[in-house]
Amino acid sequence: MTAVGTGVRAGTGDAGAATPPSVERLGEAIDRSSGRPGAKPGAAILFLGTLALVFGFAAIGLGWYGAAHSPFLFQEIPYVISGGLLGVGLIVAGGCMVLGSWVVRMLEEVQRAGSRLEAIVGELARHADRDSGPQL
Repeated sequence: MTAVGTGVRAGTGDAGAATPPSVERLGEAIDRSSGRPGAKPGAAILFLGTLALVFGFAAIGLGWYGAAHSPFLFQEIPYVISGGLLGVGLIVAGGCMVLGSWVVRMLEEVQRAGSRLEAIVGELARHADRDSGPQL
């Protein structure tokens, strides 16, 4: 799928130009890692995003608890800053990760549908060739 392992530089079309060995190793490592049957990047992103959301809400809750049980205003501000801002940051990051995992899952479904469509079109073309036969 990639032009890394072919010995051809991308965009040049020069088959005689050799690819550096470090680029070859990088391409082989990418090919090995992307073809793992158990690798599900969407699931890992969803897990990390959910974890960030939970910790974000917990940080906001702890910040509110600390600020609510403090008798002086100058003691409340650090709780609001540390709990509130950290919590909001974690919630935004977690939400983006959950959205990213959804996008990854949609892309995988589109790729599967495209593969099925390609197989159906190929089968229809074979049937059309077979049925057309010699005509007089």
